[in-house]
Amino acid sequence: MFTDAYNYMSMQMKKRIGEPPEGVVFPIWAWHSWDGQRKRPDVRRHDFRSFLCYNSTFLMEIEIPDEQVLLSDKYQWNAVVSKYICSDYEINLKNVDEKVEDEIIKKSDQEIDWLESLPETQRNEIIHKSWEKAFDVFPLQKSPCYSTQWIQATFWELRIDQVVKTWGFKSRPIPSYMF
Repeated sequence: MFTDAYNYMSMQMKKRIGEPPEGVVFPIWAWHSWDGQRKRPDVRRHDFRSFLCYNSTFLMEIEIPDEQVLLSDKYQWNAVVSKYICSDYEINLKNVDEKVEDEIIKKSDQEIDWLESLPETQRNEIIHKSWEKAFDVFPLQKSPCYSTQWIQATFWELRIDQVVKTWGFKSRPIPSYMF
């Protein structure tokens, strides 16, 4: 299902940080920043419920040299996975007043209408070009409304000497309505 997106990420990693070690096809995913801060994710949040269905889950703090890591915006990455445009209007509306929110939604709707009016070849070209925005992890300079709170890190390999600390979690039963 996500093979195209994983292939795209692998291609970007080859271009930006170099070739993978022999035998490695897809990257390892980790969190760089969580909720706008360099801290470990709170695994009690709903985002992690699907991982906690296993008997044991582990969280690792790792240290990998910057030149071996490609950072990406999690929400813009979702557009790549969905094969849709990385919009300039992907924003956090919690911090704006209603008038600004209405204007942003209007611009976003206009962008979608414009995109859908294009011939398929041109539309796909624009969509693929927009995916570069997923790797612009410091967009707060562009707009006070933009929310890059969750930054992913991808890398080709993880060695034991790069593991700083681990935490183990024993999961509780998760109600069936959550799946």
